Amino acid sequence: MVNTRMLLLCDHYDVDRGDWMALAFVLAQEWVPGLQTAQARTGPGLKWGDYEKVRARVAIDCVMREQNRNELDAATFLLRRTAWRKYSSRPSSWGRHASPSIATLAQAKTLLRQAQKAHPAWCRIFEAAVRYQVKKDACAPITLADVERVDYS
Repeated sequence: MVNTRMLLLCDHYDVDRGDWMALAFVLAQEWVPGLQTAQARTGPGLKWGDYEKVRARVAIDCVMREQNRNELDAATFLLRRTAWRKYSSRPSSWGRHASPSIATLAQAKTLLRQAQKAHPAWCRIFEAAVRYQVKKDACAPITLADVERVDYS
């Protein structure tokens, strides 16, 4: 009886019948936490590279300057625009009980948190590139429309 079940275990784990050491190793890998290997990350790739962080930081700064908003309000404003929706999670991922305002606030916090990670030197370089692309004077402030018009990704 036990031998029959052990043979069925060998078949289940694709181990040669009678190779008890291999069966023990496979069972240990499945059931002993210290022997389990980490699974590769699945799903969509990360969307917050350096370029995306810098672009978000500069856009938030533009909204703050143009509309006299604080950082979180500026991030919320950006997420309501079509060009920035790709940086927010899908609405279905917030669950059926979460209200849209809570979801938007959480997404805005994520956008702001990622934008705050942008290096200031890269932000200045990006602003200079946008000014050059839209043919503005070096001293003229860029606008949100300028940032949205230029996309280097």
